[in-house]
Amino acid sequence: MFSKVSICSGAALLLGEKPFNSFNDKKSYIQMLDKIYDDILLTELSSYMWDFATRYQKGNIIKQTDPRYIICDIDQNQFAYPNDAIAIRSISQYRGCTVYRYAIKDGVIFTHANEIDIIYITRPTEDTFPSSFVTMLKYLLTEAISMAVTGDMKLTQLMYTRVIDARKQAHDIDRNQVKKLPQLNMIVKSRYVC
Repeated sequence: MFSKVSICSGAALLLGEKPFNSFNDKKSYIQMLDKIYDDILLTELSSYMWDFATRYQKGNIIKQTDPRYIICDIDQNQFAYPNDAIAIRSISQYRGCTVYRYAIKDGVIFTHANEIDIIYITRPTEDTFPSSFVTMLKYLLTEAISMAVTGDMKLTQLMYTRVIDARKQAHDIDRNQVKKLPQLNMIVKSRYVC
């Protein structure tokens, strides 16, 4: 099973450093890995629709506005933003019809649709990460701190090429997984704010 510590320790090994079991060690490379891990992870999770991090839910309506008080049609209905979402991938009307206009503000999705389907990215736990994703993540972490830790530009360039290869392999493996999401028409035309 993978954990933040085991992934960062693997990145340290790629740098030629000793593996570690906790972030309590005050060595600079351990502290750097601890500080950049979440940013790199969230960026990577948000950049691609990873099957293990993608979720589907029907929108939970929190307010339906009386049509007499609508200033603009996007104000009509309000849905709760998924609590565990780090990025919304698509919003479609119930049964697959496209939502043409919506806005997101303060944890609320505003739209004219009466019912919506939401496909979003969540932040899964490390023990659910596929090994191909973990390999790519180790190379990303190593590339990010290699110049600061070793001063070796060639190592940084090597890690960059390994990131590209590992990302391609991880995408290929993820793409070939049996998808668990429903097949919906999820084209989002635009976002609109009144």
